[in-house]
Amino acid sequence: MPLLEDEGQMPVDASRPAARMHRDALLAQLDEKLRSAPEAVSERDRALFWLYYLQGYTAEEIARLSGAGLTAKGVESAIRRVTAWLRAQVGSKSPAAQAESG
Repeated sequence: MPLLEDEGQMPVDASRPAARMHRDALLAQLDEKLRSAPEAVSERDRALFWLYYLQGYTAEEIARLSGAGLTAKGVESAIRRVTAWLRAQVGSKSPAAQAESG
């Protein structure tokens, strides 16, 4: 379940500082977006999201680790919900979306 439609779990080439900076900035922006909407994304779901996308855990591993009382399917559902919400939020602010509405 890729976060971006053309990428997997956002690997980064450590030998390319500019790529690392870009990735870190993107992740910080995404986290800020997630934190700014606690009514849409709970702290638990945000944590599950980052365990999956940032730390690379599988849904099954997260279900065993999280203590949230979720099955792997429940973790997948939470991650999918957060990912869809983020895509909708980021997509609505894209230059193409702004040009169409302007």
